[in-house]
Amino acid sequence: LQRPLSVVAWRSRADRSVDFNVARRGCDFHTYSSETAPNCDLIVPPREDCEPLHFERENSVHSGVFAKLQDLRGDDLFTDITLVVENKEIRAHKVVLAAAIPYFYNLFTGTGCMEEVVVLDMNYEGVGHLVSSCYTGKINVPAKDLRSLMITANALELDDVKEKCADVLVSWLSPVNALEIKAFCGTLGCR
Repeated sequence: LQRPLSVVAWRSRADRSVDFNVARRGCDFHTYSSETAPNCDLIVPPREDCEPLHFERENSVHSGVFAKLQDLRGDDLFTDITLVVENKEIRAHKVVLAAAIPYFYNLFTGTGCMEEVVVLDMNYEGVGHLVSSCYTGKINVPAKDLRSLMITANALELDDVKEKCADVLVSWLSPVNALEIKAFCGTLGCR
């Protein structure tokens, strides 16, 4: 079992320097001050057999970045793509769309799409929910819009969203709607 890198930092009020400790499994414990830390080029593990460092940034950093991107999108700052859906516009960042939605990754990289406006023949609300989810990680959709969201997710190659929608539809199964739900899910290639 590998013990993760441990970093403890504190700020001195008097001199505004930052002190920090670094410890690794099987390696010595080091204390540095921001003013006394050795040159980074000279920092080497105390022993050759020290395990590599593995650590993750706090979840709040990750969610904070996306919250800020959503704020920037809301203020129309640094947005570089306009999606036109049902004659309505949705502004976004290409890099966010390409990272989160396979359809846009393929569009922007495969064809070298340099356009600032992309017209989509899809459902406006569905595209809006899915674009927002790129920034928030969440989808909140009224139950009545589930089918159109599922169709849009299928068109944008978001199989995980499509399958979650299918799971909800399956939970609604009854003798009255079973054949309709089976046929609908089958047309979208759901499992």
